[in-house]
Formats: sequence, structure tokens, C-alpha cells
Amino acid sequence: MRWLVLLLLALNLGYLAWELNRPVEQAAHTTRSQDADTPTIVLLSETRSAPTQATLVKSGTADTPVQNAGATTALATSAVPARKAVDTPAPPPSTPAPEPAAAPPPARIISAHVADACYTLGPFRELDKLRKITRDIRDFVVDASFRSHEEREQSMYWVYLPRQPSRAAATALGKQLERKKIRDYYVINSGAQKYGISLGHFKEKERAHDLLGRVTKAGFEPVLEPVFKTYTIYWLDYRVQADGNIPENALDLRAMPNVSRIDRDCG
Repeated sequence: MRWLVLLLLALNLGYLAWELNRPVEQAAHTTRSQDADTPTIVLLSETRSAPTQATLVKSGTADTPVQNAGATTALATSAVPARKAVDTPAPPPSTPAPEPAAAPPPARIISAHVADACYTLGPFRELDKLRKITRDIRDFVVDASFRSHEEREQSMYWVYLPRQPSRAAATALGKQLERKKIRDYYVINSGAQKYGISLGHFKEKERAHDLLGRVTKAGFEPVLEPVFKTYTIYWLDYRVQADGNIPENALDLRAMPNVSRIDRDCG
């Protein structure tokens, strides 16, 4: 076992001595073989001193020496002094082209025509007065027309005794009223309350209630009923041009306190 160890030690020392004394060219060849993938750098001085020096390129799996075809040319041109390299400034970075400006919106076309003005005037209770106003403004308006509407309003209060079976019965009831000092009455001759007894019509509600209480206290059963009347009201519709005007002598609203002018749609 001791001899085996000494033998291995001697072999290692011999290999080390061989490595140290190996020729430089072989070592360079080995280095180039190991770094075949790295491009070979050839100095200018090496080109001048060894114009026929071969470089190694890797072909397939074996390193094959190839004659440097440009060695002679390099040697011939080596006599020409090399130009000093001048740093060329890098071109400035390209600036993106500006986007085209958005087109302005189309201009709005404003019509020079201004719409006419339309109004409603009223209410009027007298048709003749409305017709006169229509004639007065006719020359200053585009058109004018009137319309009517039926209205119903309470006008007074009526106190009466309901209808009796006959006129004779109504007359007998009237005699009873006289005995109670109630003499303002008359027998109704037509209508829904025919043969009834009318005691009076009153515009004031208080007066109607006073009579109602006095007749009731006398022992009768009177009725208080509001009275309505129906009448017609009129409205005047007219159109005026935008630049038109109705003079005050043709239409004076201050002289008609119960009449109003209202804007309306011309459509």
C-alpha cells in the first residue's frame, strides 16, 4: 500500500513538470481550442511580424488552420498611417410628428327670422265690446279670432216652502203665513217647485239665513237653496309680428281692469 501511494505521488509530480515545460504554442493552441467560440483578436504588430501567420477557425468538430487571406493586404496597407478615428455624434432622437389639430366644430347658423308673438286677451262678457277691440287691432296683427266658453256662478240665495199638491193647497199655506206676520210671499206657478211658496231671493247669505230662522221659528219648514246662473264669456286670440306693435289707442289694457293678456304658444 505504501508503494502505491509513492507511485501516485511520483506520477503527479511528473505530470506537473510536464505541464510547466510544455511549449507555449501548444498551450496557445489548447487555449484556442477551448475558446473556439470566442472570436480571435489579431494585433497589428502580429500582422507586421508574421504576415503568413495562420488563424484557426472552427469547422465542424476539428480545428482547421486557414491561411489569412487578408494578411498580404494588411501588410501592404500597414505602411499607410492609420487615420485617427473621429467620433461621429449620434443622431438626435427622432421627435414624433405632432398630431394634426382637431378640426374646429362647424359654425352654428343662426336664423335671422324671429318668431311671432301670440297672446290671449280676456275674459269678456260683452260680445259687442270684444268685436270693437277686434276691429281696432285688425291693422296691427297678423290674425285675430275669438272663442266662447260657458260659465256658471252662484248669484243669490232662495228661501221657499216646497211645492204643494195643488194651487188651492198653496193658497191655504199662504194664509197660514199671513197669520204669523209673514206677508212677503207668492205662489210659484211653474218649474220644479210649482205650487210652492217663494219667500224671497237674497244676494247676502246672512239675510237669507235670518229669514230662514224666522220662518222655521213660526212652525214652517222652509228651504235655503243657492241660485246659479249661466253666462257666456269670450276670449280673443291674436298674433303679432316680432317687430310689430299695437298702439295704445287701439288696445289700452289699463282701461280694462278685469281683462288680462296671457302669452300663448303660436303653434
